[in-house]
Amino acid sequence: KARALFMLRRPAEATVVLEALPLATRNSPEVAMFGAELAVQRDQPAAAISNLLCAARAPGLADRIRDLFPYLAVHDQWQTIVEANPAWPYRKPEHALMVANANLRLNKVLDASAVLRQALALWPDDPLFLDPLMAMTLLNPGSEWEERFRRSFEQNLSRLSRDDLSRFLKTCMVSRRPDLAWQAYRRLTRLDPRDPALFLAPALFA
Repeated sequence: KARALFMLRRPAEATVVLEALPLATRNSPEVAMFGAELAVQRDQPAAAISNLLCAARAPGLADRIRDLFPYLAVHDQWQTIVEANPAWPYRKPEHALMVANANLRLNKVLDASAVLRQALALWPDDPLFLDPLMAMTLLNPGSEWEERFRRSFEQNLSRLSRDDLSRFLKTCMVSRRPDLAWQAYRRLTRLDPRDPALFLAPALFA
């Protein structure tokens, strides 16, 4: 009944039905997972967190658990993302990106690198991972991450938006890769020769 009310966008009534269940039932992973989804629909972060951590005991719920990570990120719940993340292979690049970013936010660089390695083995050319790859490059200059970023950046250069190019133009200079910054500069010039980044970059980094 609670699930039906949830699907009908009647979350308050669904919550009443759910809270009437015995505590042991509410604490089972499947029911807790539903409770977390319901809490997200009602914009109740505390309830979402407690239920999600309970649901995380069941790895089979991995995709549903990870689907709620963007909501947790909006509320800066990086620690919960890391704690609730099941030890289960990623099936969506967006999920891996969210977990990698959460670990980077918490300065858990080794854990972030482990997530990125798993993700890049599955989606080696996905531009979603350019930002965490750059973060790893800045944290570990001259490491394998710099080369991984270069390969992915050059592979995706023609697909990057003007905002992406502007951002990487700056971060490539900061990471002491003027060769990559020059590629971003040339590509951005072709897309929009009046972009402010083209005029700011020489002033900042000349």
